[in-house]
Amino acid sequence: IYIDFDLFTDRRFTPLDGTAGSHWNRLYKAAIMFDPELRALQKEFARQFMEHRNPYTGLKYCDEPALAIVGVANETSMYYQWNSKAIDDLGPYFGPQLDRLFNDYLAKTYGDSETLSAAWGRAEELGKVKRPKYGEKGKHVNDFLHFAWQLERDYFSDICSYLKHDLGYKGCVSGSMAFGLYGAAVNRDFDFIDMHAYWNHPTYLPSGHKVNNLPIANKPALNSFEMLSVGRVRGKPFAVTEINHPFPSYYDAEMIPLSAAYAANQDWDAVVFFDFHASTNWHSPRIRNYFEIDGHPAKTIQLLAGSAAFLRDVPPAPGYQVLSVNPKDAVDIAA
Repeated sequence: IYIDFDLFTDRRFTPLDGTAGSHWNRLYKAAIMFDPELRALQKEFARQFMEHRNPYTGLKYCDEPALAIVGVANETSMYYQWNSKAIDDLGPYFGPQLDRLFNDYLAKTYGDSETLSAAWGRAEELGKVKRPKYGEKGKHVNDFLHFAWQLERDYFSDICSYLKHDLGYKGCVSGSMAFGLYGAAVNRDFDFIDMHAYWNHPTYLPSGHKVNNLPIANKPALNSFEMLSVGRVRGKPFAVTEINHPFPSYYDAEMIPLSAAYAANQDWDAVVFFDFHASTNWHSPRIRNYFEIDGHPAKTIQLLAGSAAFLRDVPPAPGYQVLSVNPKDAVDIAA
């Protein structure tokens, strides 16, 4: 049994952590990438975790072979936070920080307000530029996403270096799941590329939750398997550490055989179903929620066959196609 562990998923910082931004809980997915207090707290946790000793083996977790993979932060991306409008309002503590960093980036890029205004085609004053919101178009959006891309890379690289060099962790490290070409450009220098995929993921609405009842076989040219190929990097190990076709879709039983066959054919290095069991009740003989598969008879019965297909029976495709995209173009495409 090997462990894939994320250092940051949904931690709620409190006043006891000593951070001035502790009351802005909903913003941490973005703020941890640029707030120095939150980054210091993440490093503090990483040290406490990695220096803990396994009571069964006597090894520190940084030396423990069972801890095979560490992700810096789960599903964390400035592009995704911007795309989902989560950073439109960062509040009075985090918002000015991000604006200041964006203006510092523009000052280094353009030098003065006149050059910036000429490039953007409108009057701007360095130091007072506001970040664009999702849906806007223009050079200012491209510049913001290049700034965000660099911010992400700096954050992930800093934590990765801390894990490897300061704490001596010996396993594989990824930044976060790659959000398309942009995410591949962010994560291309880490140990492997990680992605997540859900077919018919629940939509959370004020009136209730909705799961589309659509088989993936009906979408051969535009489905979650096809979209995963966009995030791959040539020569870099590739893992999908979250994948599922959630209940109560009538077609959720297709998830394991199709995932195993596609992963083997596309030569993925790992595929992890999310999730086997997460609730506190281990004795409930029924399907409990969207994602858990231990109580799902149509999924559990296919685990051995899926494992055999992925590891042994389905060979990799004989060839592949490569799309040459440099990081700048990947960011511009996202804009």
